[in-house]
Amino acid sequence: YARYSRERFLALAAEGATLMQEAGVATFGSAEQNHYRLTPVGAMKPAWLTFEGYVHSPNADSLPWKNVALFNAEGFLDFYAQFLKDEMLHMGTRCATYTFNLPELEQIRQNPTEMRSANIARIFDKRETLDKLADIIAAKMGDAEAVLLPAVLGVDCKDGVRYLEQKLGRKVAVIATLPPSVPGLQVQTLLRRYFQELGGVYMLGDTAVGYKSEGNKITAIYTRNHGDIPFVATNYVLATGSFFSGGLEATNDRICEPLFGADVQYVEDR
Repeated sequence: YARYSRERFLALAAEGATLMQEAGVATFGSAEQNHYRLTPVGAMKPAWLTFEGYVHSPNADSLPWKNVALFNAEGFLDFYAQFLKDEMLHMGTRCATYTFNLPELEQIRQNPTEMRSANIARIFDKRETLDKLADIIAAKMGDAEAVLLPAVLGVDCKDGVRYLEQKLGRKVAVIATLPPSVPGLQVQTLLRRYFQELGGVYMLGDTAVGYKSEGNKITAIYTRNHGDIPFVATNYVLATGSFFSGGLEATNDRICEPLFGADVQYVEDR
């Protein structure tokens, strides 16, 4: 990033925000100035772009409300309501916490390992489930200025926050959970769909294993699933990630980039 001029960086940031909007990812924020986003454990972290409907504030030490109601699904362990309540209190916001249960949750609760954010979110893709949740919240929220929930209000349904606001007549906002994160799944799906609409081909689970070059120019890429069938393009982007995704490999004595043998800086005596 340090190689970019300020002007070029701001132009690219604006393009990035526009790209998200074109792909259907609604966001809030500006590259000109950070705001602060509430993390899953109650800390405020600076950000320039946040998904719409998520808790954020212009200030690092306060929230936009003085009195909120925080709701969590019964048995959902990847959301720390007590941490959030304590941290909000430090920021001057009184937070009442509640749990809710639904018949649809009982089905996935039969296996505790299934009580993860993505599985919970899928039940809220149905309007009737959101309606049931709205009834539970309306009976408990009292005089809270805002209703806060974990970000599990649907995977395909992206307007769960707005829908609940209309039903409750109250400000509603969500807080990201620990991974796997529903907003991450939503953005991945929308960006992939947009990429394909623009003519891109997406092959989930394939892995680049080799390449062909002429001089210092890559002319073809080979993948595990396609054997000796090459992929040919004008340009290639190396975005293979780190260790978990195989973009880097570590042994006892070195760290290497396995596809191109690209230079990797690491502490040799590690």
